[in-house]
Amino acid sequence: MVWNVKSSLEQYEKLLEDAGFKIESADVVPCPLIQKSDEEIESWICGNFPRYFENLDDNLKNDILQKTVAAIREIRKDDGQFSADYVKVRIKAEKDAA
Repeated sequence: MVWNVKSSLEQYEKLLEDAGFKIESADVVPCPLIQKSDEEIESWICGNFPRYFENLDDNLKNDILQKTVAAIREIRKDDGQFSADYVKVRIKAEKDAA
């Protein structure tokens, strides 16, 4: 299944509504992260996707990271910096005190 921001937002809203919350607002907020070096990209990958590296030996992990960083460098370079497209889901909801 492909992750989709719109369907994910709707899923979060439904979970809250099913739990008795009234949604006041729900937004997807773009938060581009600027990475200035290969090390920053690698750190971002490891920090956000650690479970994918848990059972890999260090050589394989490093090979995957090097190839991933190289691919990102090729497609996301902007003025010598690299941007990672990142979004936050921001929901304001209230639940009646019953």
